[in-house]
Amino acid sequence: MQLIRGAVPRAFVVLGPWSWFLLRDSWVGMELVAVLLPLFVAVAIALFLALADRHHWLRLAALSLIMFGVVAVVGPWVPHDTGHPADGSVTVAVANTLTTNTRPDDVVADIVAQHANVVVVPEASVAVHQRLVREFKYSLRADTPYPSAIGVYSNIPIHAPTFVPGLLDQRSQIRVEVDGRFVLWAVHLPKPWLVAHDEYELRPGAHARKIDAFLEAFSKETMPLVVAGDINLTDRGRGYRKLTDRFDDALRGRWGGPTARKWYLRPLLLRIDHVFEPKGWCADQGGRFALTGSDHRGVRVRVGPCAS
Repeated sequence: MQLIRGAVPRAFVVLGPWSWFLLRDSWVGMELVAVLLPLFVAVAIALFLALADRHHWLRLAALSLIMFGVVAVVGPWVPHDTGHPADGSVTVAVANTLTTNTRPDDVVADIVAQHANVVVVPEASVAVHQRLVREFKYSLRADTPYPSAIGVYSNIPIHAPTFVPGLLDQRSQIRVEVDGRFVLWAVHLPKPWLVAHDEYELRPGAHARKIDAFLEAFSKETMPLVVAGDINLTDRGRGYRKLTDRFDDALRGRWGGPTARKWYLRPLLLRIDHVFEPKGWCADQGGRFALTGSDHRGVRVRVGPCAS
């Protein structure tokens, strides 16, 4: 008994995965598919290969899936040279140190070793904050009853801190002006997921509306705008592409790779910590770095107007 008969149905199975590139922005739920895509691909490949001894054509389907998986996952990591920023550019780092980090001295040392001008710490615990205040000239962190909040630490002046209501609470967003050069939005966006939980997880529809609300707020800025933080958006997802319609991904200047390091997330190959820069700016010296005791890797990049 044939599993699937006919050349056309078999061609659909072999080529079907590639329709992802046509359908991935068609529905808000595709954000979740993007998150789980490596798992779906791996399961399908294993199934095809298990059945391939009796249905030889499934080897071709498995090969097609392998190629699709590589293109879909690794494609957003391929470097795109944006040129070099002019003198006076700013190195921005994002370091999610993890609320429950038990090694604050070590993780702060990891951050300081990057020699960034401005650091966004999406989960700055009190212990981490107290140490970073001693390492940087300027610091901002919301005073909240929660065990951690987003913090911005800088060796160049940051001023005019603003909380924009209607987006997220004060532990997850802060807007500052950086030395009169640009506006920085430091954000810790919720995850897209099947259920909603506080401000950490939102269902796909609500999550998509949240991204749209942030984009509307960003559109009101008159100075150059940089957005940095634990964005919780995979670079193969719908929300990421909406943001990169408005900004450039500053970290695309070098090969990318996953930044989410929770044991159950590692197989999903998620790059979710980002620095977005204005269109027309340049970025270089990008890369990832280790964060002791954290479930993230940090990212850093130099950004600014392009050198002439």
